[in-house]
Amino acid sequence: MSSLVISGDTSGSVTLEAPSVAGSTILTLPATSGTVITSASGTAATATNLAGGSNGTIPYQSASGTTQMLAVGTSGQVLQTNGAGAPSWVTPSSGAMTFISTTTASGSATIDIALSGAYTSFQIIFYNFRPSSGTSVDLIIQFTSDAFSTATTWENTSLYGYGTGASNASTTTAGAILTNQLSGSVYYGSGTITVPNPLGSGIRKSFMGLVNGWNAGIGTPYTGMVAGINESTSALNGIRFIASSGNLTTGTFKLYGIT
Repeated sequence: MSSLVISGDTSGSVTLEAPSVAGSTILTLPATSGTVITSASGTAATATNLAGGSNGTIPYQSASGTTQMLAVGTSGQVLQTNGAGAPSWVTPSSGAMTFISTTTASGSATIDIALSGAYTSFQIIFYNFRPSSGTSVDLIIQFTSDAFSTATTWENTSLYGYGTGASNASTTTAGAILTNQLSGSVYYGSGTITVPNPLGSGIRKSFMGLVNGWNAGIGTPYTGMVAGINESTSALNGIRFIASSGNLTTGTFKLYGIT
């Protein structure tokens, strides 16, 4: 015959009460070993697992003291609050811009940025770019269609730009989005570059943007529009920024994806 053993402190009491209404209350103990933990209020003090639910479901309170399970959504959906109502899974609206990564230069030979297949277009915002040495330094943009992690070929881009406050108002210098504008001593550059559909195949890739810097040759600010076309018809997997002279002493490059 089984026995009931009550042990513990010398003070306090253990009370077993009958149900408040007709019927039965069953307390199921672990089959071999384990502990049933309750508090004076009758709520669970510690629980390792929840009964019910299934893979991917999420518990939520549908009312005070009432817990339900939210069914799984589909891949790519996000969880949305509906106020006091049950939460729900929703598909993100199209056209959203999502922050992906930050790459910071610190005496770097290049800044290499991977392009994710989850997005159709990209925007790069860069600021506080400064080369390590020299004057009239270019900031050059390059692309690769190699696998990013093992890329060996980085291609310059046929480019046309137009700006104000500089002796070289227009340029066809391959890949230079800032031409003769930067000095390793004090002058910084910044800008925004948009690359639409670089992952498409069978088409040449373009980019456009707005850049600014300080023309080290004539000592005036420079602001210009820039656009270019990459001749490759393969999907582009990465973008590289490189100085025409010296390393990249400083510079922050933020990548955003557009769906």
